[in-house]
Amino acid sequence: MSVYGGLIISLQQIINQFNKTSDIDHTIAKYLLNNLYQDNLTINTISEDCHISTASVTRFAQNLGYQGFTELKKDYDLLKSEKHEMEIDFLTTNKANYLPDSKNESSITSEFQSVIKDIDTFINDFDLELIKNLSQLIHTSDKIGLYATSIPGNISLLLQNTLLTAGKFVECYPTTLQQFKSVKQLNKNDLVLFISLEGSHVMNRDLTLAVTESEATSVLITHNPEMKLGSLFDYIIPLGEHGMTRSGKYKLLIFFEYLTNYYFINYS
Repeated sequence: MSVYGGLIISLQQIINQFNKTSDIDHTIAKYLLNNLYQDNLTINTISEDCHISTASVTRFAQNLGYQGFTELKKDYDLLKSEKHEMEIDFLTTNKANYLPDSKNESSITSEFQSVIKDIDTFINDFDLELIKNLSQLIHTSDKIGLYATSIPGNISLLLQNTLLTAGKFVECYPTTLQQFKSVKQLNKNDLVLFISLEGSHVMNRDLTLAVTESEATSVLITHNPEMKLGSLFDYIIPLGEHGMTRSGKYKLLIFFEYLTNYYFINYS
């Protein structure tokens, strides 16, 4: 299994920056996104279907940070597992409950009502000392690195934007490949905010060990503080009680709202 992951994010970045990427890179990225989950994708298949050389496909893989197409293919083959995890999150195994004309209360509506209760408890029990301590740690650190993928990674961009506006340099690495590379540059006075809501990101053992064994201070922000390997981090910030899985991303957004509000007022 590849230690990387995040291929769709990399492809997404390419198609969203068409004017900043080569036509060939855009062509290959578009092709892969239109042909996800193929069982026998080969470098020759891409070359023939896109009317380009195999060398161009190899360069494309290297531009994404892979050693070659074989490494990229490992991440491509992981996409089915990533899709399956998303299907579980979206409860698509029970699609009938999502019909708007359903006579019974839909499963998704019922779940959101439970999420609201989780969030209400989270806000009422919120510990502002966590915000104060983390804000000070951010302020006194030389460089901040945000390590998150998928939805937490997208939410982290909001934190990055506010901290940059407040004058604090922050880098956000949306793929694990980029995170692996950045670990090598961590120094003693740097800070890593490692975000793993339910634990799948932390369970990337090689990455977790690389971060926690570096000289930087490591902080785990999580919805599941009892996860394995969590104790390796210097600090753990729990997002309230470990309630419904779906609640985690909303709690993370609220936590970042608290954090950016406090930091901007006190340190910008």
